[in-house]
Amino acid sequence: MKKLFIIFASMFFMFACTQEKDSLLSENEKATAQIPELTTAEAQMKFAKLLSQAASNSVEVRKFLKNEATKQFDNDYDVFYPMVKNKIVTDGKSFKDILLSYCKTPNELTEIEQSQLLLNILIPDLTLFWDFNAKKWDVNDKEVVVLCRDDERDTMYENGENIGQMTKGDVPGFPCLVILKSATIIQYTIKGRFMSR
Repeated sequence: MKKLFIIFASMFFMFACTQEKDSLLSENEKATAQIPELTTAEAQMKFAKLLSQAASNSVEVRKFLKNEATKQFDNDYDVFYPMVKNKIVTDGKSFKDILLSYCKTPNELTEIEQSQLLLNILIPDLTLFWDFNAKKWDVNDKEVVVLCRDDERDTMYENGENIGQMTKGDVPGFPCLVILKSATIIQYTIKGRFMSR
């Protein structure tokens, strides 16, 4: 009789655990399903809007981007967002904190970060055409345009607004930032050398 009771108790316990596990899985699946997955272009354009607002409204953000880009972590004037997002820019606020202040929803930046793990901000070297690169950027000029490499329409953003499209093949004649995936980090990741900070 005791053996039969132990068998039934064990079966009941295993059944209860299985039900709980299934209910937890479905809750996690529901939560994951509620976060819309962004395409590369969508994520870059959303980030471009946020960055253009932050750069237009804060000389400290412009200085921060210039200083980080001139370090040339990969021999180019760019800023690898995952490495700098938690660095303090001004008044105890990190770069990410500043971008969050321009988000329309609390999850907006999280969605972008999850979609674009290798988000990079390039300050192009245009000195072949006119006097602009990261070192020569006059950060006191608040007018800066943000573009996305994966946006087929070449939309330009300034202070969070779409200000038009750039004509294919044209070279920007104004200070600009370009949002893209970091090819260097992709190479390091493939070789197993990348370690996030």
